[in-house]
Amino acid sequence: MLNVIIKSLLGRKIRLFLTASAVVLGVAFVTGALVLGDTLNATFDKLFATAYSGTDVGVRGRSAFNVNAAQGGDPSTARKPVPVSVLTTIRSVEGVAQAQGDVSGFAQIVTSAGAVVETSGAPTIGSIWLGRTSMNPYKLVRGQPPRSQGEVAIDATTAKAQKIKVGDSITVLTQSGSTKQTVSGVVGFGDTGGGLAGATVTLFDPASGPALLGTPGVFSEVLAIGDGSVDNTTLRERVARALPSDLQALTGDQLAEADSGGIKSGLKFFSIFLLVFAVIAVFVGSFIIFNTFSMLVAQRSRELALLRALGASRRQVNLSVILEALVVGLIGSTIGLGLGVLVSLGLKAITGLLIGDLPADGVVLHGQTVLWAYLTGVVVTVVSAIAPARRATHIPPIAALRDDVALPASSLRRRALVGSSVLVAGVVSMTSGLTAGTGILWVGIGALGIFLGVAMLSPFLSKPMVGGLGAVLPRFWGATGRLARENARRNPRRTAATASALMIGLSLVAAGGVLGASLTKSANAVIDRSIGADFIISTSNFGPIPSSVATRLRSLDGIAAVTSFRSGQALVGTQVVSLQGVTEDTVDKTLQLKVTSGSLGGLADGDLLISKKAAKDHGWTVGSRIPVTFGRSGRQQIKVGGIFDQNQIAGDYLIGLTTYEANYTEKLDQFVAMTVRPGVNVRGIKAAITAAGASNLKVRDQTEFKDEQRKQINKLLGFIFALLALAVLIAALGIVNTLALSVIERTREIGLLRAVGMGRRQTRRMIRLESVVIAVFGTLLGLALGVALGSALVKALNSQGIDQLVIPIGQLAVYLVLGTLIGVVAAVWPARRAARLDVLRAIASE
Repeated sequence: MLNVIIKSLLGRKIRLFLTASAVVLGVAFVTGALVLGDTLNATFDKLFATAYSGTDVGVRGRSAFNVNAAQGGDPSTARKPVPVSVLTTIRSVEGVAQAQGDVSGFAQIVTSAGAVVETSGAPTIGSIWLGRTSMNPYKLVRGQPPRSQGEVAIDATTAKAQKIKVGDSITVLTQSGSTKQTVSGVVGFGDTGGGLAGATVTLFDPASGPALLGTPGVFSEVLAIGDGSVDNTTLRERVARALPSDLQALTGDQLAEADSGGIKSGLKFFSIFLLVFAVIAVFVGSFIIFNTFSMLVAQRSRELALLRALGASRRQVNLSVILEALVVGLIGSTIGLGLGVLVSLGLKAITGLLIGDLPADGVVLHGQTVLWAYLTGVVVTVVSAIAPARRATHIPPIAALRDDVALPASSLRRRALVGSSVLVAGVVSMTSGLTAGTGILWVGIGALGIFLGVAMLSPFLSKPMVGGLGAVLPRFWGATGRLARENARRNPRRTAATASALMIGLSLVAAGGVLGASLTKSANAVIDRSIGADFIISTSNFGPIPSSVATRLRSLDGIAAVTSFRSGQALVGTQVVSLQGVTEDTVDKTLQLKVTSGSLGGLADGDLLISKKAAKDHGWTVGSRIPVTFGRSGRQQIKVGGIFDQNQIAGDYLIGLTTYEANYTEKLDQFVAMTVRPGVNVRGIKAAITAAGASNLKVRDQTEFKDEQRKQINKLLGFIFALLALAVLIAALGIVNTLALSVIERTREIGLLRAVGMGRRQTRRMIRLESVVIAVFGTLLGLALGVALGSALVKALNSQGIDQLVIPIGQLAVYLVLGTLIGVVAAVWPARRAARLDVLRAIASE
């Protein structure tokens, strides 16, 4: 049997290629997602290992709560800063040879030409020069270290990119304001002198740095090296015993692991996000593999019956098909694994174009990625071949003596019962996940059930829909069109399986279109009912804004109110939430905030204002005292001073700016909102606002702000659609696969048609029309399902402010055209192959 399998595979190389191609693409996406995630993790592991490679023990505050990194939280904000006095304590510990206090904060470089140096999401780091010691991860490349106020060293990557030389004058934006500095030196990171994963670095002198970075009197952490008398673990234990209870001592390795782990926990969401699309690609591919093996078994019916007649058992026939699938899976997985490395680079490039560069350093391929690649390819292929293999075992041996061998068909009644049950279970699961808050996992399981249920029921729609769609074909193309329609209707299961792959891809695209259009309209509605400001100021890449900007804006003539908006995480009750800090006396002039009980005046008194939703969820009322734990100042009891109607900009928790600054070290605005006095020249005030800020500040009125939100939504959707493109590509490949195998299956039939007068052009047209009908059937099914799923998502997200349902008819029409084009393109090669068949050989084939 093994020889039979090998000869069967080698004798049909095109069939082998077509079958393996779906496996290759699916495995490549899975591998690419895993490789990119592992590469990012390795980059940050290496980064922090280098940062603390010369440190034996570090001291920092204990985390008061677990920051939600996936929501943009910074783990350092959950820790208290280290008092300067602790440095003396650490230096007095036996075994400590040297100790240095380190600070870090926001520092953004502005070139002498006035251009603000921005990153693609990486931080703009400000720190101090730690001297020529192993604790300092920065090495001087040229120039001198900063020795006095007014001098800084910057990283070599930024210096090269911005053409900044030693001795040049630059401006540095910090949370304390802007400061003129002279570049005294250029530094590299680590022994190699490389960059810092896309971040910019500005190093101040130790004396003036803490004040400029907004952290006078405290350190972010204290680093120490031992004298070699004890190991690092023992030294850490000695230092820990000398510390107050709110501080902790960690070895250099533990510091690196903690910092890297904090970032990787945020990246985990991104990796899972990519894997979801990889699973979708594999899921779509499984339809193609199943359909392919079903056709292959059907085409080999007489061959398999002959094997039975020669003595092969059912088990051997079943095993032969499974082993063939195993070989295909192994070959496809091997090619997909190699291609996955290239896919990871492509994913990184797409991400960079659409949402910002990722700091990946090289390519990392772990053994577990290889294992997952082979497991995915082999398991999906073998599982997809099980049903066709079992069907092959039901071919009676006597069938080998007949010309009209046919596989036994399964009951459509049973298929309808199972498909309906799976569909209902999928709807229930998704509804539970979306409305009852049972989790995203149930949403995914529900979507899987819905897709499987619709796919199983689609043969019942195949004949009437394909017949209806194909009704126009005879009118325009006569007998050729009639043949194309009947070919598409001939095998409802096959047509449905081919169309289902395209249905899944386009249904997700359509659902994304509905969600995107609804999100855009809802965001505009949120702005209309939430913001009362005339202008909103943010940076071009939505980075932090120094507090000095709002201060300068308040001094401009014609400005009625300026409100700073800041955000930080804290433990409120038992949940980690985001607190919004706002300017107390102007927030009512820039936000449409309706207080239903209590008053806005409570913000100035240090009270907490909460939304109706938060009050209802926790049973809080005005006057309730809530335990709030801040990283810097610890646990406090804060009174609820007021309750307000839902406002998407305000969120669920508001505190005054004074309260915010007392409990957070970082004093940076997310954005600034302002109103102007009546009668003021709007164009003039906008120009004055722009002149008062830095070159990267964007001043937008509400209409422009809405346009910017729309662009951001479209950018995110573009990223999602780019990932879904692979699923659509696999679906298109499925149509190619089905048509190509169908041409092989109908070789004699096509030969007879050619013999009675059908020309090559008519043959090509027949195959193309058949392809278009199948593609349009799958597209319409996908669009209908996508609109339903998108509408369900919008309804489920009503409480999150997405309360405007929009069906983008224009986009859906474009998707329909796209589906038609997929059908045309997918038929090119099969149609050409059918037209080039040798007539006499085709007639003589069995």
